Amino acid sequence: MARTYAVTGDPRYEQHYDQILAIRDGKIARPANYDRIYWDLILDPRDMPVAMGEPVSLQTLMKQANFTDDEFEILTEAQNNSDQLVALELRATRR
Repeated sequence: MARTYAVTGDPRYEQHYDQILAIRDGKIARPANYDRIYWDLILDPRDMPVAMGEPVSLQTLMKQANFTDDEFEILTEAQNNSDQLVALELRATRR
């Protein structure tokens, strides 16, 4: 979404980007069937599903799924790397 926003300047891609991060961090409700090709189908905010789940962070979902400590450590490192990319993308797209 960051790349598409940077190329097009279309604010809906910036909004989608912000929503993805908020969902990941458990700040807003997780959409129903979010584990599928959700963002490929949602091009217009009016197309967003009515059914929403509870706000829950990705790390909480991993704990609920009983990830091992080793798995959780690797996935936490991946999220930290993702957070670094987010910081770079925000600097690149929001002047």
